[in-house]
Amino acid sequence: PSPGLLLSDICVGDLRPWSCRNRCNQYQDSSFFGFTCSCHPLCLVHKFCCSDFETECPNEFQNARENVEKFPGISAVCDAGLGAHVVSVCPAGATDAQKRLCEGGPDVSSDVVSPADGTPVSDSVLGWHFKNRFCWECWTTQNQPVVWRMDILISSNSRPAEDYRLETLTEYAERNPETVAWFPPEPLVRVPCPTRFMEEDIAASCSACLVDPATEEACVNGSTNYLRIGSTRFRNHHCYLCS
Repeated sequence: PSPGLLLSDICVGDLRPWSCRNRCNQYQDSSFFGFTCSCHPLCLVHKFCCSDFETECPNEFQNARENVEKFPGISAVCDAGLGAHVVSVCPAGATDAQKRLCEGGPDVSSDVVSPADGTPVSDSVLGWHFKNRFCWECWTTQNQPVVWRMDILISSNSRPAEDYRLETLTEYAERNPETVAWFPPEPLVRVPCPTRFMEEDIAASCSACLVDPATEEACVNGSTNYLRIGSTRFRNHHCYLCS
């Protein structure tokens, strides 16, 4: 392990970024260890829960499970355009029209819709995120959709006031996706897509000479709970312990 950091430091108290101990309702860890697994009820839909979410946060887990069981098959995936996890498909029983508007996105020129209908929304009660209003509608949560905020980096050149209409900004965002960032209104939690380090350049095997076989097995085949120690990133804390 890295010099200057004792094993006791990462195995007790709040310094367990792979665990939900003292982290219930937190989606990500902003400490020295960096982004890791989730202890927020959203994680059951977004499939990024810490392995001990159920045991460390039984109330949150039970409430989240009851909500998810009402909507069989619901799951969020990474949307590269949004840079966040959203529900982007309808359930099996949805109509073809619902699936087209949700999964393909509305065509403002031919569909009788507002430009805002194609923007991401969150469920006002459950907190789940959806690709657009049509994806939210086809799951019929009976709550209300909450539209996300769109931040756009645009030129400071003076422009006529009409250039800042929603229709104009939406068209600009479609043409220049790299200038746009989407955020749900507070206190809802945005669930970012995994960054590149979660797929590449990960220490995912043991390098120490004296390694307990159980630790090595847990490092290679155990749960994936990404951990950053200094500049090194590990597949899980077992890989860190045998580094």
